[in-house]
Formats: sequence, structure tokens, C-alpha cells
Amino acid sequence: MKKVKIILMLLICLFLSTCNDKGSNTTNTYNTTSDNTTSDNTTTTTTSGSVFIYAYSTSGEYAYNAHKVVNTCYGTNSSGYTSAPFYSTLTHDLKDRLPSSKWSYPVKSLQGHIISSSWENLWDGNIDMSLHQAEVIYDNGTGNTEYGFWTGTKSDGTFSGINCRDWSYGSSSTDNGTWGSLLINDNSSWINNGTKLCNSNTFFLCFMYN
Repeated sequence: MKKVKIILMLLICLFLSTCNDKGSNTTNTYNTTSDNTTSDNTTTTTTSGSVFIYAYSTSGEYAYNAHKVVNTCYGTNSSGYTSAPFYSTLTHDLKDRLPSSKWSYPVKSLQGHIISSSWENLWDGNIDMSLHQAEVIYDNGTGNTEYGFWTGTKSDGTFSGINCRDWSYGSSSTDNGTWGSLLINDNSSWINNGTKLCNSNTFFLCFMYN
């Protein structure tokens, strides 16, 4: 009888030990899965990019000096930002200078002011902050109604058809170019404020994106 009791006790101990091992293994498996999930989420998280508008120079230029802008505003820098001129030409609509995959990026000044919640929203008739307020060009030009920049661009971001003979040396004192106002944000005049003579001192802008 004693032998039977001893055998039963041994069986009970063996059973309890096996259960504990299974519980321990289950816990470890759960932790491993949790870690893998965290790792997967981390690797798929991406940082949204931005578009920055900035002035080519601190002074205005005649329209035929656009070649200077091209030389300055094209290319990719060491930080991975690609630059382009902020105007339209016969072959390039301003809107399409930014790859469509990046149209959701917010548009800012170099000082960090938000000009538009996205590149796409630049072309909906207004912007969130004037380029002057955003300090893209910030000086005492607020009293000058001609305070603007060359665009060659309609309000929808496409070529206006008027850009001083495609920003060329061939433009004369009687040619015109579409320009935008640095002071306006609540209507499309910020990008299409009419035309002015190509020998007017008007700013050129560039933009860059990552």
C-alpha cells in the first residue's frame, strides 16, 4: 500500500512539473512575438518630408537673368535635398516640378513657417500665409504694390504662356511675364497677379524637397 502511495505522489509531482514547463514556454513565446511586432512597426515607420520655398537672392532681377537661377536652383545637396526653380517654362509646369508622390508634403519657408499644408493645396486659390509673412523675402517692401516674384504660372500651377520669351535674353523691354505677389495669401494673386515688363526688378524664388 505504501508503494502505491509513493508511486501516486511521484506521478502527481511529475504532472505538476510538466504543467509549469508548458506555462513558462507559453510566456516566452508571447514575449518573442511581441518583440517581433514592435520591431516590424519600427522598420515600417517613415518620416514625412517637406518642401521649402526660398529666395534666389535678396534683390530683384530682370526676367532674362533666369539663367542664374537655373544654375543655382538645380541639383541635390549633401543633405539629400533636391532644388528647382519656382516658376514655369514652356516645357515645365511649376506644379509638376515636384514629383507627384510628394504632393502631400507641407510647404514651408526656411524659417519653418507653414505656407501651405501641402504642395497640392498651393493651387487651390489661396495659401495659409503670404510669402512675406513667412519670411521667404522679408524686408520693407510691404508698401510696394509691385512687391513680387516671377512665376510664369497660372493659379492652378500650370504655365501661363507669358514668361518673357521663356526667361530668355531675347525678351525685350516690351515683353511681359506673369508674376506673383509676396504680400497676398487669400486669393490666387499670390502666384498670378497679372503681368509686368520683363525689365522690372522682380524676385526669383527656388524650392527644395527631400
